Amino acid sequence: MDSEINVSQFVAAEECCILNHNKALDIDSRPIYPRLTKIICTIGPASQKVEKLVEMLRAGMNVFRLNFSHGSYEYHAETIQNAREAVKKVAAEQGLPSYPVAIALDTKGPEIRTGLFEGSGISEVELMKGKTVKITTDEEYRNKCSAELIYLDYKNIVKVVKEGDRIYVDDGLISLLVKSIESDSLVCEIENGGMLGSSKGCNLPGIETDLPATSEKDKEDLLFGLKHEVDMVFASFIRNAAGVNEIREILGNDGKHIKILPKIENHEGVKK
Repeated sequence: MDSEINVSQFVAAEECCILNHNKALDIDSRPIYPRLTKIICTIGPASQKVEKLVEMLRAGMNVFRLNFSHGSYEYHAETIQNAREAVKKVAAEQGLPSYPVAIALDTKGPEIRTGLFEGSGISEVELMKGKTVKITTDEEYRNKCSAELIYLDYKNIVKVVKEGDRIYVDDGLISLLVKSIESDSLVCEIENGGMLGSSKGCNLPGIETDLPATSEKDKEDLLFGLKHEVDMVFASFIRNAAGVNEIREILGNDGKHIKILPKIENHEGVKK
């Protein structure tokens, strides 16, 4: 890899403006064909150490992705520190003042999830095609789900769905057809069954929800990212431009340099 890096043009890449950039370009430098596709790597416990991150940078990683659906702030702060140490090491190997790589914060976003099945957090139940299951928003059943009764953490689901709508659970592996609506629950027919575990995501394609673009946790996470000078925000479950504007407002003037990449993950986001 060392022989393939066009070191002289990295000096120009670090300049503060286009004029200085053009002035710093080396006309005798061998032209290269840049790899336009970037490699984003999620950093977890197995890859958090500096030595492993250095290996990943040498292999061509362009972006460190931090998944804020999991992990404590202490864990993420350590990962950011290790990432910057790895960048310094690789830059020093190349004789460069820095190395072009970004740190991205991936928000949890406004998800809809099932509750926990009785027994343990890893328990599964089988939902059989043709059977009836009740979807409830009653907090009493958050940790008491069963094959007959499943808790969802979206209180207003009974207001936004109607009879004949479909609810997709666990990345669409299971589909439920809404047959009737009660005050805090839905009676559904299982169209596509399967094994269902705890805390699985749900989608409501074609249904406009009133979920906020950012949860309280997302807001705290964004401010954490601002404090630790991340370069990008991968904004989960963005449904419209207002969601992007909301994140930009949270980041404020100090975070105006942070790039926001909306993740289009549902039907509503594609439409708008």
